[in-house]
Amino acid sequence: MLQLPGLYSKHLRKQFNYSQYLILLILINLLQNLKTVSLEELARRFPCPIQLRSRIKKLQRFLFLKQFNIKTLWFPILKSWLQEKWSPEKMIYLVIDRSQWREINLLMVSLKNKQGLLSVYFSLLPKKGNSNLEQQKQVLEPAIGLLREYKITVLGDRGFCGVELARWLSEEAHTYLSLRLKKNEYVELEEHIWFQLSDLGLTPGTSTISYSYKQWHIPIART
Repeated sequence: MLQLPGLYSKHLRKQFNYSQYLILLILINLLQNLKTVSLEELARRFPCPIQLRSRIKKLQRFLFLKQFNIKTLWFPILKSWLQEKWSPEKMIYLVIDRSQWREINLLMVSLKNKQGLLSVYFSLLPKKGNSNLEQQKQVLEPAIGLLREYKITVLGDRGFCGVELARWLSEEAHTYLSLRLKKNEYVELEEHIWFQLSDLGLTPGTSTISYSYKQWHIPIART
């Protein structure tokens, strides 16, 4: 049976008793082999000498344990991993993004590293389409709070280029940020001195530009 890495095992053993931890290991192995999250199929393969319906109820009770919380299970593991890999003076890049698959609309904050992106926190949006400022704050606040001892830069695409989010990240969350902007945005470098991003000579291949609100301390206005 596949065993969890030491870092994961150390923290998860603190959250579950021995029998619960064994159930968790079995489920992880089944998910690796079956590639499905169907509760009935997992129960069918679950090695326990009881009726199928009883196995389903057993797994349901297990999955409804209060320990299954991102902040309880994942945050301690992630923080320990960061302490091993990252020194406090290094910059951490958090990426906020939204993905929609059928009826599932997911708002995600991930940590950028050399191997790619590592999920930090997420929230399911109650509707299709883009998120609003409050939803963005709700998903960013736990991640920023966890990583408070590091320098943080928040990265986002054009779906997150709102002035309100930039101001909140800079003035209240105290992070750096780089958000993609359309080239018809206006930037105020000094009081009453504005310029349009298109004046920078952007070509169709570079029709967006990143800016640092923390560095420039400037308001952004749309046309």
